[in-house]
Amino acid sequence: MKKFLSILTIFLVSLSFLLSAENESITIFHAGSLSYPFKIIAKKFTEKTGIKVYTESGGSRGIIRRVTELGKTPDIVASADYRLIKTMMFPEFADFLYEFATNEIVITMSPESKWLKKINKNNWYKVIQEKDFIIGHSDPELDPCGYRSLMVMQLAEKYYNEKGFYQKMRKKIGDKWIRPKSVELLALLETGEMDAAFEYSSVALQHKLPFVSLPQKINLSSPEYEDFYKTAKVELTKKSGKKVIIHGKSIVYGITVLKKAPNKKEAEKFVEFLISREGRELLKKAYQNPLVPAILLKYKGK
Repeated sequence: MKKFLSILTIFLVSLSFLLSAENESITIFHAGSLSYPFKIIAKKFTEKTGIKVYTESGGSRGIIRRVTELGKTPDIVASADYRLIKTMMFPEFADFLYEFATNEIVITMSPESKWLKKINKNNWYKVIQEKDFIIGHSDPELDPCGYRSLMVMQLAEKYYNEKGFYQKMRKKIGDKWIRPKSVELLALLETGEMDAAFEYSSVALQHKLPFVSLPQKINLSSPEYEDFYKTAKVELTKKSGKKVIIHGKSIVYGITVLKKAPNKKEAEKFVEFLISREGRELLKKAYQNPLVPAILLKYKGK
């Protein structure tokens, strides 16, 4: 009888362990442009740890608002602009972040566009002004790629000495060719409904879409040109309804674990894996440029 009880106890303990391991999971809210790399990284992370990963994507300002305004509680938030975590989440919702990846803005083309063979890195700013050339970008209020698209247009006006370029393009795009997040423009490109969109190079490469590279001085990819990038600015709306001015800066992604994360230890393991050598290699395979090493920023108080 004692032997039976001993075996039963061992069985129940083992079963309990297995069930708890199976139930381990984390939830990540992330920028739409991270959908492809995070799918790959999450799969490998689960294989190594047994921790399941559930994700929700969106424009970075939009996903952060789900936390700060709608009361959602994921374990991790990953933003296409690390500054949004600092300005929208510190110190109430998070007190640290890692800068972990970079990117650049390109003109992503539709394979169906009649302009595909006519546009290049030297004439792109002329071609996109053509009356029947359709180009769009994501919503600046929700998605960093949106406000970065506006910044690129401002910088292009100065770089090419193309007076009135920015306002002309704002009027041309209007509201019709704006979508909540940049990846939502891809379907319009693939069907040929649009000729082009301002996108991240990683997204164009991931979806095997042709694109036109822009000069480093305007594509927001290089810290070398920070002073010039800063001359571009976009006005956005804060939670309070007040306006805030955001200036141009080289593109850097950020990730944080929420202070009230339901599965904090598991979430910290994911971040550690992401910024590890293996995680960086997976980012590279997904055409996302990792920062080496990742940069830790902590909240230091006012």
